[in-house]
Parts: sequence; structure tokens; C-alpha cells
Amino acid sequence: MFLNKGKSDFRTKFYTGIPNYEALQWLYSLCLNDLPNSNILIAKDVLLFILMKIRLNLINQDLACRFNVSVFQISTLLNKGFQTLAASLQFLVRWASKDCVLRTLPRVFRPRFSKCRVIIDCTEIFIERARNLTVQALTWSNYKHHNTIRY
Repeated sequence: MFLNKGKSDFRTKFYTGIPNYEALQWLYSLCLNDLPNSNILIAKDVLLFILMKIRLNLINQDLACRFNVSVFQISTLLNKGFQTLAASLQFLVRWASKDCVLRTLPRVFRPRFSKCRVIIDCTEIFIERARNLTVQALTWSNYKHHNTIRY
């Protein structure tokens, strides 16, 4: 589609999260046999729109327009593609050892969350400091050093 060797690595990184075109080509060669089949799209485009969905969270209608296929086909290929890619790329996910996690656990987590293995990041938005001291304490972010709402 619109990613090829002649284009900048910026485009590849922006649309897919993959650092450069060569790495995208490596990923494609690794996943070629695991990508869902399509009568309309070539395998490279299937991988590309799956990565675009993951990276940019584009709605299926947008992907269907960009790749000139039906929303149904996008949905079907995404459902199949997520499962097969997760299985074939599982070896790339590395979990830190329990000792490493405990050594690097933020100090504020240690007393209450000593068995923590994973911290899932969330979004924090700055809010005004509440007059009520209890609410202030509940909304204080040690990470941002400001009152925030988290979700």
C-alpha cells in the first residue's frame, strides 16, 4: 500500500509502531504463513492493517476505506489475524523475573503490593486540587506530583 522501501522510516514507525521498513519486512517474512488468507488483499496489506489497528486504533470503517474492502472483511481478518499473530509472535514477549520486578518496583508500591508482577499503565489527567483533604489525598499522584484523575 503506502509503505514501501522508498518511503521514510517515520511513516513506517507512525503507522505500525515498527521502527523501520527493514524491521517491518522481517516481521512480514516471520508471519507470512500465519496471516489469514484474503481473496482481495495481499498478505502484506493484511499485516499492515492489523498493525495499524493495534498502533492507531483506527475504526474498521476507516481501514475498509483505506484498503478498499468491506468492513465485514476487515473485521473477519482482524479477528483471525490477532489470534494467529499473538500465537506466532509469543516468543518475542519476555517477562522479567520476580526478583527483577521486586528490585525495580516503585517505593510507594512496596508496602502494599509486594507480590506485584506487572504494572499496567493508565492515563492521568491533571485536575484542580480539591478543598476536601480526603479527596486531595485520593487524587494525589506520586508519579506526576500533582492531583490527577486516573483511568
